[in-house]
Amino acid sequence: MQGFPKRLYLLDFSRGLAALAVVFSHWKHFYVGISSSAEDTPLYFLFSMLFDSGGVAVDYFFCLSGFVFYWKYQAGIRSGEVSTWRFFVARFSRLYPLHLATLLLVCLLQHYYCVLNGSYFVYQFNDIKHFILNLFFASQWGMEHGFSYNGPIWSVSVEILLYVFFFLSVKYGRFRLCLPMLCALVTFLLCRKLGLSHGLTKGLMLFNLGGVVFGLVRIVRERFKATACLSLAIGLLVFFLSGYVCTIYLEEVLRTFGSSGLISKGHYILLTQFVWVFGLIPATVFFLTNVELSTGWTAKRIAWVGDITYSSYLLHFPLQLVAVLLVGVGILPEEFYMSVYGLVGFFVVLIYISRLSYRKFELPAQSILRASMIRKETTKC
Repeated sequence: MQGFPKRLYLLDFSRGLAALAVVFSHWKHFYVGISSSAEDTPLYFLFSMLFDSGGVAVDYFFCLSGFVFYWKYQAGIRSGEVSTWRFFVARFSRLYPLHLATLLLVCLLQHYYCVLNGSYFVYQFNDIKHFILNLFFASQWGMEHGFSYNGPIWSVSVEILLYVFFFLSVKYGRFRLCLPMLCALVTFLLCRKLGLSHGLTKGLMLFNLGGVVFGLVRIVRERFKATACLSLAIGLLVFFLSGYVCTIYLEEVLRTFGSSGLISKGHYILLTQFVWVFGLIPATVFFLTNVELSTGWTAKRIAWVGDITYSSYLLHFPLQLVAVLLVGVGILPEEFYMSVYGLVGFFVVLIYISRLSYRKFELPAQSILRASMIRKETTKC
């Protein structure tokens, strides 16, 4: 899109924070089989929202992915500059090396954990069938019995299908706001039927909303001045944030007085999800984009947080496995999971190895794969 920089650092930074929010929510993995309460969680008084609800950050991932893909690839796919093969290589080289490495690492660690404890850690379906599904990014395509191996990869498995939908819809259709909005509304109704936690329909809904946000940003910035765009973005964010806070208070009212005569629990859940999915998440993406484009503030110095999004997301479960194994053999103390030092130390190590993975493994592997695979396409031509 004309007028867009090559990178939106604030969006990248927010994506990195969302990944770390998911890590907070997975701290409960350490308490599987252990009698504990919320108060036992270190720094719970500060991060209670992240410990309890950090997993909803995956919703933000899906919406942000839709925005980024329409921004980065839409014009190139439609013009033919980005072929099917080039699109595949771009995604494969970015996602697969670390996925394969963490899959094999988790296989090894889960084996040792099972030898010591007689069962697997958290994710129990670690057989040949699920290994093959994971190998082909198909761990959440409906053929699985449950979460397996490096469980957080489920959202990436869903995104693979979203990439296919995106590429075909852009290549053989025409991008208009009404198409992704229609898809988002239809899949929202499907989520209501299938359950709000159904990964594929929820991912499709949010990915399309990301496309809607991109279209809105393009239209608004072509027609209004930067200050007006920023004012609109602030207004929308405040409006939907206020609406979401109201739904939280409504939950307290329902808990205190019951639902009779006011609103049923089912309708409350639907209202909350609608405000969250169609309001607060898209408004946040719209806001951050316009802040950077209107003010020129890029937050470039903290953009490394965005760089480690994928690595911190995929490496945190293997690191948890390492931690429980070290506790099991007595190298780490048993109170590790419930100590502030354990929590802080875990995040410090995770961030360090994630940055190392990004610079020393992911980027080199990506460059090698793209150079060799694109060369093969050129040679064939």
